[in-house]
Amino acid sequence: MKMGIHTFSLKIYLLLNLRKKYSINVIAIQQNNDVTTDIDPIKPLEETMKMIVVADRTKLEKMR
Repeated sequence: MKMGIHTFSLKIYLLLNLRKKYSINVIAIQQNNDVTTDIDPIKPLEETMKMIVVADRTKLEKMR
């Protein structure tokens, strides 16, 4: 699969921004019944993916 640098940069920015702005750490990705902690920074995020995170509950509530 080929992917442009924009998509790659956008995903890295999203993950880093979650950590910096909200103190949220993505520890795994779930898609369907599969869960992986080996997060591929090149694989684009899809709508069917769920991020499993570690964070302070109050900071998560601010994102709603």
